[in-house]
Amino acid sequence: MPGRWIEAQAFPLVVLTVLLVAGCSILQEEPGEQGENWVEERVTLPRYPAPGSLVAADIGRPGDPYRYFVDPASLSVGRDGVTRYTVALVSKGGGRNVFYEGIRCQTQSAKRYAYGVEEGFQGMESSDWEIIRQDGGSAYQYILARGYLCQPRGFPFEAATARDRLARGTVPGLREQEGFR
Repeated sequence: MPGRWIEAQAFPLVVLTVLLVAGCSILQEEPGEQGENWVEERVTLPRYPAPGSLVAADIGRPGDPYRYFVDPASLSVGRDGVTRYTVALVSKGGGRNVFYEGIRCQTQSAKRYAYGVEEGFQGMESSDWEIIRQDGGSAYQYILARGYLCQPRGFPFEAATARDRLARGTVPGLREQEGFR
């Protein structure tokens, strides 16, 4: 009966392994953040940023035609796990584009909710979540997510932590951080 003894001894190990695997998969997702049950919160547009309220965000892209600024007062993290913020892109010639956007850290995607018009916001009728890329038009969102708004394993920083990171300016080790896809 050595086979039955081995089966009896192995059973607790099998059960423990199954429980550990299940526990690890639960820890990888925050409730409501991702998956079939994820629902985006209703979005209320913030106040348009007051002059002088914007904080420079070091994007660190040589030759970039824009400088980037975030309004800390608009920065929030919703129950749906989306970090929302107002960003201003200022060209070398002084032109300014202002947007209210959101980033989902777990899916590494971004969405634009509104654009600035004459000191106010105009909501966008429909905007889809787009994957954030390291290059092209969403490159600044990649750096905002990676350096200021998202933790390396895909969860958002709390709003106060993100504001603090923006206030400090350059995030040490941004280019060397591990854990980002």
